[in-house]
Amino acid sequence: MTIRILFGLVALMFSAAARAELKEFVLPTAADGNVKFLVDAVTRLPVGVSDDKAHVLKAALTFLPKPKGEMFRWAWEYQIEFNTDKKVKRITIEDERDAELHLLIDDDHPELKGATWTGFEKSIEMTERWLNLMQAREPWLLLRRITIRYEDDSQSRLHQMVVQTRDMRVDLLHKTLAVAKASAN
Repeated sequence: MTIRILFGLVALMFSAAARAELKEFVLPTAADGNVKFLVDAVTRLPVGVSDDKAHVLKAALTFLPKPKGEMFRWAWEYQIEFNTDKKVKRITIEDERDAELHLLIDDDHPELKGATWTGFEKSIEMTERWLNLMQAREPWLLLRRITIRYEDDSQSRLHQMVVQTRDMRVDLLHKTLAVAKASAN
């Protein structure tokens, strides 16, 4: 009897997790009007967007490896997984929060490892100003338009919301500093 109850609770937990509750947010974008973004109701973080050819695995803040004697640098990192046999010709990522689009990445020779592409925005030196901004209470909200062109001239257009809370930024900063300190010894 106890095993049945335990099995039932485990099954209930997995079925509840499989039906993650999503909330929709409609936000204005620079070029494509109002766009629907999905956010996980439990984690309150955006979910990776996808279509029939591509899926955004990652859109996040990251620190880059630090050469000796140089300042820390950070950047926004993106990973896209492809589930198509079509060759990817170009990937562009644009900031679409403001009235006009701002080009962030234009990769006209994307290299895939397996079926995954990884790209970085231009890195930023970690100055005192950025350190203070990373510790600020306000979450960072980014809206990214990702356009992928394939060899047959078809394309995917994905709109990804990115949220970085203060806790997420500070945690990443602490982990990065711990790794740097450990590798210095």
